[in-house]
Amino acid sequence: MFTIWTDDDIIKGSHCFSAMIMGPEAEKISHGPHVHDSPEVLVALGTDPKNPRDLGATVELCMGPEMEVHTYDTSTLVYIPAMFIHCPFRVKNVKRPFIFIQAQYAPKMTETSLKKLIPEDQREGMLFLGEEG
Repeated sequence: MFTIWTDDDIIKGSHCFSAMIMGPEAEKISHGPHVHDSPEVLVALGTDPKNPRDLGATVELCMGPEMEVHTYDTSTLVYIPAMFIHCPFRVKNVKRPFIFIQAQYAPKMTETSLKKLIPEDQREGMLFLGEEG
């Protein structure tokens, strides 16, 4: 998995931005529920030049305190307002690697984990970052 990253520490004045290629190894870990102090944009882009809308995988993204599940398998952009609960984020059925981009409207990554929203017996393989994680 190749990753690029920048924030205000790397490029003065930059917002937090990362991009990576997600392949089958992305199916092994998910990102637990959390909030950010600032808005965030998540982008999943298919890599088939003949059909760029086909993501080549299935992504499951839970949204809100009720953890409503949204599933997509096409190239997608998701805008997440500041302090809006989102994730778990799970990648499934990878047939072809895809590009994943994350951008926060802030100079540094801010993330407050909401680990308590996931029952303890379901946390294995789930990444939790931030104050509670």
